[in-house]
Amino acid sequence: MVQALPEPIILKDGQELHTLNDAAAYIAELSKSEQDSAETRIASEALSLAAETDAPTLLARTAVLSAIRRHRPEAAPARPMAKILRILGRNLNL
Repeated sequence: MVQALPEPIILKDGQELHTLNDAAAYIAELSKSEQDSAETRIASEALSLAAETDAPTLLARTAVLSAIRRHRPEAAPARPMAKILRILGRNLNL
């Protein structure tokens, strides 16, 4: 079953990510250095968690947006998102 994001993510080039699979494919196409960033690793983990459990897709969407916007000065730090994922993982007994 394809899980839709609560709201599409619109990229700079106009491409739209509508599903968890779209977001995962976008991350897979990033350069190795981009994939190795903390924000992108957290986004990948959030996407996996949402796909494999009943974790909210909104969390995955937020993590992907943080990864995409990581070079912007107003981008939120990755640490709070990591803490949310740890708490969510514990509540889901992962």
